[in-house]
Amino acid sequence: MSDGDRFGPAEAGQGAPEPGWVEPQLAEEFPGLALFSTTVPGSASRSPREVREQLDLLSDRYSGAQAVHLRQQPIPWAYRVFFRNVGLDPDATPTPVEDVVLDRMQQGRFRSDNVVLDAVRIAIVETGVAVRAFDADRLEGRLGLRQSRVDEPFSGREAPLPDGTLVIADERRAVSYLFGQGAEDAAPSRKSRRICIAAVRVGGVPDVSVEEAPGELLPSSRDEPLDLIGFPRPEGFMTETALLERAVPSVPPAVSTLDRDALMRRDLRRQIAGMERELCDLFASAFPRVGIAWALGRPMHGPRLLRAGELEALRDDMASHLSRLRAELGRRADMEGGRRRLLEAMVADPAAHKWRLVSNEQIGEAGCRHWHSRPRLGPIGMIMGWWRVKISSGCPLVRGRGLRVEPRLVQAAW
Repeated sequence: MSDGDRFGPAEAGQGAPEPGWVEPQLAEEFPGLALFSTTVPGSASRSPREVREQLDLLSDRYSGAQAVHLRQQPIPWAYRVFFRNVGLDPDATPTPVEDVVLDRMQQGRFRSDNVVLDAVRIAIVETGVAVRAFDADRLEGRLGLRQSRVDEPFSGREAPLPDGTLVIADERRAVSYLFGQGAEDAAPSRKSRRICIAAVRVGGVPDVSVEEAPGELLPSSRDEPLDLIGFPRPEGFMTETALLERAVPSVPPAVSTLDRDALMRRDLRRQIAGMERELCDLFASAFPRVGIAWALGRPMHGPRLLRAGELEALRDDMASHLSRLRAELGRRADMEGGRRRLLEAMVADPAAHKWRLVSNEQIGEAGCRHWHSRPRLGPIGMIMGWWRVKISSGCPLVRGRGLRVEPRLVQAAW
């Protein structure tokens, strides 16, 4: 089999993504939650040259500025909101697209593993949708979303799954956490003959993005080459009200059947969605400042359904966290303003500010540049009073997929 044929044509009836089942309680709590999957022949073999080149092109396209503003886009933001609502902190446990992009920033490029993982990685980056891959011959029946059962085993985990964990499951067992670790006995391998690609939709994600994410990974029935370019992009013109409504609908179906607790949970989720939007905006505005604790710092045990009391505690923690962040950013803005005034004074009168140094970091800007008040010609300039402000040349210039950010700096900023 040639490199271009690692994924064969879609099987009859399996080319278009089909919807999976969702446990009734989950469907009632999260009206937008859904799973789509499709199955094609293939194995986790080495990626063909075309796919590796695709990763390289994506590496060149993706910059640090895009990574910083990623969470402000509609689809990544929707997944962050859902993470909060199921007991995950997206600043401690990144969403799928943020996890892939963070790895690119640390490694300097989108690395190549095998054709299945590479295709999934490209689909996640291009669409923002959570995509998973499984060995289709190890699955039984259709995939769906449910809560784990009492003492349910999970391949690759010594202890049973915690009761109520949200999982992707076939009709017999759990094959993956909803987001995160997959079962070892369902993972694609070089011996696999068929690959099942699954995409998880949450509230706020357009149907077209999810339905086409698994389908676009695969060649058509006409044996066309693997094409991973041209995924649909989310709408960029949606208002804040529309985004909140799509992530957490205010008027769910059959409102009369919901009890008071359910209505309270829905209202709390809308409040959490609004605060998550503000957190995303603060994060983007704070760049390139580092050393800010963006994670809530509270124990999170998800993904699982949160009770009304837990959602209320999460909302209160997020409100307090927002207040702390605003105060910290305000304090830094005052310090940076003072440093800018010092810099202006240094430039106006270098001799009055001998040996003073101001860096880009101290005035809240990116880069390695600094301004240093020092004498011309060394000791002679000191005697003669020939002081000047010398500007450094800044950081070494690195472009494209060679751009690698120091992991500790990425983690500090993230």
